[in-house]
Amino acid sequence: MNKWFSTAGVFVAMAASSQACVLKSEDDASRFQEVIPRADHVKVAGPEDAQGSGSSSQSIQSDEPWADGPWAKYYGFTRHVRKSVNQVAGAVLGSVWIIVHTKPTSVDEKEATWGPWTDSLEPVTYQFRVTEVAEDEYEYRLEGRPKNTQGEFRTVLLGKGWGKGHSSHGDGSFMLDLDVAHELDPFNGETGKIKITHDLPPNITSDLFSQPRTITAEVTPSGTDEWYTVTSKSEADGTGTLKVDAFTDADDSNTTKKEDILILSQWNATGAGRADITLTGGDLPFEKVSAVECWGSDFFQVYYEDSVGYASKEGDVSACAYASPVSP
Repeated sequence: MNKWFSTAGVFVAMAASSQACVLKSEDDASRFQEVIPRADHVKVAGPEDAQGSGSSSQSIQSDEPWADGPWAKYYGFTRHVRKSVNQVAGAVLGSVWIIVHTKPTSVDEKEATWGPWTDSLEPVTYQFRVTEVAEDEYEYRLEGRPKNTQGEFRTVLLGKGWGKGHSSHGDGSFMLDLDVAHELDPFNGETGKIKITHDLPPNITSDLFSQPRTITAEVTPSGTDEWYTVTSKSEADGTGTLKVDAFTDADDSNTTKKEDILILSQWNATGAGRADITLTGGDLPFEKVSAVECWGSDFFQVYYEDSVGYASKEGDVSACAYASPVSP
């Protein structure tokens, strides 16, 4: 999934090439703007986001492979998965946020449109639209077509949300289609799809730690049968849970058969936590392997044990922040 990181570049360039003038009061598009979630609000949370975490996430080098880090192995794996999703989704929403806070090309009773626009060095013409499809219910689309053509626009990003007058404001979802982005611009080598579903408080503020959030990311790369579904729940007291359901290679080498992997993690307000792992299929010599891994507020392993002796038992179970697994 690391190959997806550079996808963000096209959206940053797209935002920079959009109309760079501040929205004026007579071009009121506020009700269309409020549908778009902020990038930090839909971040897939992890233990390092806990309020009292004893080890800043900045101490973990961004270019260090997850399998080779000093932290707990399965904490590192889930961090790797979350980082891949957050970096792409964050860049896309960040760019969209810039676009919708510039002057729209047109605004009417049911729709606001930004563009079309084309950067001089890009082969694609883009436009962004927010459309009211029912009372206080909206769809938003980022669309592209080959430069200097009049053909139909193709959807690269499709989202849904509700306005502030609706009880579901803060909830919604968006799908990023990297296959379409690649077909429009072959220099965009990344492919696949990412769907983010967000359940946010209606009046969420920048103080994310004090508000509950549920974020689900469904990742389906193209050209492979791998997939990931990641659901994070952040509570107002700084605790949280994370469920990773994946079909991928559990081996660090990524050269063996893929396994079905289920990881159920939970952490307290210091960031210390526990992961319960189940692996089946692939080239495992056992029908099922289950493991428990616990880490401290520094994310270093304090306990590990698996059902088949695959790795040596480490630490004492009493060091775990939680005595039992979280419910699926």
